Amino acid sequence: MKTNKRINEVKKYLDSNGFTTVTKLAEVFSVSAMTIRRDLNSLEELNLVKREKGGAYPRNPAYIETKYERKKIENVRAKRRIAIEGNKLIEDGDIVFLDAGTTTFMLMESILEKEYKNLTVVTNDISIAFYMMNREDINMIFIGGNVSKATYSTQGYIAKNNIEMLHFDKCFLGISYIDSNYRLYTPTMGKVEYKKIVLQNSNEKILLADSSKFNKNSLYFIADMKEFNVLITEKNINYENNKYFLENRIKVIIA
Repeated sequence: MKTNKRINEVKKYLDSNGFTTVTKLAEVFSVSAMTIRRDLNSLEELNLVKREKGGAYPRNPAYIETKYERKKIENVRAKRRIAIEGNKLIEDGDIVFLDAGTTTFMLMESILEKEYKNLTVVTNDISIAFYMMNREDINMIFIGGNVSKATYSTQGYIAKNNIEMLHFDKCFLGISYIDSNYRLYTPTMGKVEYKKIVLQNSNEKILLADSSKFNKNSLYFIADMKEFNVLITEKNINYENNKYFLENRIKVIIA
């Protein structure tokens, strides 16, 4: 295969498969690791890929955190329906973690439309905390940490340490991408550790994911979907006949 054609094929492969090691690329294209490194250097000079940890990933939207303002206007109807279904799972006396994100923000809006007795809401989302802090019937706990200007939330080592001290009856987590094997990904390393701790410290784990999140991956792996008890989505798939959900006892709520 000629050099220019191979470089184009390497770029296509990365676009489809996400982060890939030099060793794997050399195997796929039947060339040496040195040749692949030269190809990746050429692609990086064109700002088409980013080299990292013995491999590379494509510079496309799936590997860059989408700005909060853009997320707010994407798939609004689906997110609203998912949020309403999520609110039905919240009960008086619950200690609930609301992840940072636009779907959980809509869940917060749905929560504010009801009255609760002894409800505690924990969040790392600055907007959620701002709108909930004056509700007398809700105990509001905000998680401190490094502030992400892209997502209006806290994350990183400090957030992780704060969350480690807490336990939740239910957690509602959003996600950036879900691949075909139901593995969950994010483009932001700072989200990985705190989401893992939230999952470990929650009795009931609820994933909120609209259809745009499926069949995609990104740089950082968070968890398998089988770690969740419930998936809420508007995605039109016959989950009752899906072996993965049946075997892993994941309840699916179609919004």
